[in-house]
Amino acid sequence: KLQKVQDEDAARCLEIIYDGVVYDLAFVCDLGGAGQLVWNTLAKSSQNNWSRLFSSNREKIDKAITEIRDAYAALGN
Repeated sequence: KLQKVQDEDAARCLEIIYDGVVYDLAFVCDLGGAGQLVWNTLAKSSQNNWSRLFSSNREKIDKAITEIRDAYAALGN
């Protein structure tokens, strides 16, 4: 994985970067449009409306989570 690294320092830096990588499934899958709510609505708002926005989109978010669970369950079969 580090074959094209110039030296040991660069290799160590890349390992630190790779070790810090995290994946937010909600963001990657945009559960029920939740990612868009954050980026398009909350980021531009001067108020914290997350609870209201989440509540009004709860059904869509729950449906998206169920679809992801079902897809992962199907992989095991």
